[in-house]
Amino acid sequence: MNWKIKWSFFVIRLAIFVTFVWILNFYLSHHDHSLLGSLSSRADLASALNDSRGSLISTLKRNKLHQEQTKKSNHNPFEITMVTLYFPLDDSQNKFTTDTYRIWMRTFGWMSNKLVALVTDDTTMNLLKKIRSHLPPERTVLIRVNRSQLGSFKDLDRVKKIFSQPLYPIHRPNTVNAEYPITMNAKYDALQMAMDMGHVDTDYIAWVDIGYFRNLLYVKTPKNYSFTLEIPLDFEDTKIGFSEVSPRVSHTTPWDYIRHNIVWVAGGFVLGKKPVIQKFIKNFKRAFQNLLNDSMASTDQQTIGAMYSPQMIKEQNVKLKTYSCPKGRLQFQLYGPDLQYFCLGYICKEAAQRRRAKVHSGHAPQTVPT
Repeated sequence: MNWKIKWSFFVIRLAIFVTFVWILNFYLSHHDHSLLGSLSSRADLASALNDSRGSLISTLKRNKLHQEQTKKSNHNPFEITMVTLYFPLDDSQNKFTTDTYRIWMRTFGWMSNKLVALVTDDTTMNLLKKIRSHLPPERTVLIRVNRSQLGSFKDLDRVKKIFSQPLYPIHRPNTVNAEYPITMNAKYDALQMAMDMGHVDTDYIAWVDIGYFRNLLYVKTPKNYSFTLEIPLDFEDTKIGFSEVSPRVSHTTPWDYIRHNIVWVAGGFVLGKKPVIQKFIKNFKRAFQNLLNDSMASTDQQTIGAMYSPQMIKEQNVKLKTYSCPKGRLQFQLYGPDLQYFCLGYICKEAAQRRRAKVHSGHAPQTVPT
């Protein structure tokens, strides 16, 4: 019986060999066999295969490099990836209602920049999808989050305790509703998350409040109106950009900023290069913890003022570049406090328009700031 088994294996092997030879002959008769015809050993075959593999890898590398160069050539070096975060707060303790915020969101449909939006509810998610639906899909990233994912909310109980102090200054909602300043602080969590998750493919990133461009809703705009935000013409890459609300007084203390509700820079639009933004986020979080340890808390606007006060400025390794809009800039159509709080965003809007005008007039666009 053993010889029968051995004979069967022999026949199978022979059949496999014959099939292989037939396939090889068929290939050589139908293809250029200059390469295989020169092979006289297994070593030659292995060498040829290695050469072919190396050639394939080189081709793939060249293709990848070409794609990167093409992407870079099409990349706008001045453009900003915009980041926002929204979840409904208690309307009774907030300045504006949830419905009002959702009306303001319509302006994001006019903004052509890539938008990374973190939301906590389906209604807002679906609304933003609809508002941005006419833009290329890659221009909108919607991320569903909950409060536990935002580090700032770990401080909610501590802030509540501070606000419950009998003589603590009252500035609604900044020092009354603990969720309000915590939510304002969460913008820095959102910025960090957008970068960590790989959604920021521009050199520059900015936080933008949901209602930042709401004034555009109250003026006549063309049916297909759109705008782009780019870094200001005089932006400095080593600094963080803010709108200046009031002149900085060098001797103002952290407690002065909080008890008098002083606003030096507005928190509605925060602009910077990615590495600089990351530094600033670390500085901000450290400063807020220091304030909590001293039983002080308010919004990020008061915290930033405190950071650059005489008591805390030595701990800061990032400088701010502040922007103020002089009265009479009619092209912005901003008046009163809006001219102070919304200045930087409109400067970014104007910067993009001016660069386009230069290109159309035949002038080279401004070089990237150093």
